[in-house]
Amino acid sequence: MKKHQLSALLLCVVLLFSLASCGGKEGDYSSRIPDASDMFYVLDTAEVITSATRNHIVSRNDALFALTGAQVVVACVPSTEGMDIGEYAMQMFNKWGIGSAERNNGVLILLSIQDDTYWVLQGKGLEELLPSGTLKQMVNTLLEPHFAAKEYDAGTLALFDAVCAHLASVYNVTLDTWSGAPGPYNPGGTEVKNNSGSETIDILIWAILIVIIILVIAAYFNSASGSGPKNHGGGGGGYRRPRSTPYIGRSYGGYTHRPMPPRPGNYGPRPGGFSGGIGGRTGGSFGGRSGGGGISRGGGVGRR
Repeated sequence: MKKHQLSALLLCVVLLFSLASCGGKEGDYSSRIPDASDMFYVLDTAEVITSATRNHIVSRNDALFALTGAQVVVACVPSTEGMDIGEYAMQMFNKWGIGSAERNNGVLILLSIQDDTYWVLQGKGLEELLPSGTLKQMVNTLLEPHFAAKEYDAGTLALFDAVCAHLASVYNVTLDTWSGAPGPYNPGGTEVKNNSGSETIDILIWAILIVIIILVIAAYFNSASGSGPKNHGGGGGGYRRPRSTPYIGRSYGGYTHRPMPPRPGNYGPRPGGFSGGIGGRTGGSFGGRSGGGGISRGGGVGRR
């Protein structure tokens, strides 16, 4: 195999591995993210939430999810084991699939007790309806004072109720009047705009990148397939000696000068490699007390 063909093959292999490793970072941490609890809406391995607060969170979520597809999940863990709290929250959010797949409208309230930190993260469908600025005001007013005093249950309950009230207002529903069994939600209230269009933008960007990669590879093969310009006998230019006639150079005092053969053509630099990845997307099963499949792109607010 020629050298340029081997190089092109290696380039293709690198590109394939780069694209195949989409979400690889998430996979590296997946084993460190706990699974959701049986009730889904509350995970308290740090043992800081009272049973009354736990029951309140579950019942309120049953109504919220049935009417809007939104879910406000609370997770209290002892530690993130050295992992950044924001990254941990995003990994947990996407692994559990918080919120509905249609609206991507979940919220995660994550407390890491031993690390003395917390993070609140919304799904990408709530980035305009519940922006980080609004979340920050809620957190600073309702969670931070209690958290600093180690009143984790009181702070969690206050923030949870405020987020639920905000979502009920956005979707124009009343949670207090709902009475029914948990299950798949039937969209109710006022349909509101979300950021689902950004999904199309992400796909378009990656489609353009793939097209560019294909064009670079095609150009590489075209430039490497030849061995320089070929002379077919036409056009003017330098002297061409016949192949059948031996060349006798000029003699200068016993020294015979022979012109140096032309150097091979230079084909320019080879195209560089490409690497990258797209964040993985996972979600829980739809229906009941489980993740609807919502997605978060990261961000949120909290304490680091």
